[in-house]
Amino acid sequence: MDANKRMAPNEWGWLGSSKWVVRSLRNFDKQITNEFVEAFDHFYKTGNKNKIVKFTDQVLSSYGGRLFNGFLLGEK
Repeated sequence: MDANKRMAPNEWGWLGSSKWVVRSLRNFDKQITNEFVEAFDHFYKTGNKNKIVKFTDQVLSSYGGRLFNGFLLGEK
């Protein structure tokens, strides 16, 4: 099963074997899980990735932001 089918929602909820991601994340932090699910539900319903990008930036901000922000390979 490809990645799109594993994470694809349907009328009953999310399909496939990747439900473990949500269960594992919920064990870690319920609020982050809710934001994660909301962002991906929005993406699968609309095709708009803005909420995923915002969620990811929020999570990464605690660790210094995007790792590639300002990084130039081979340049000084």
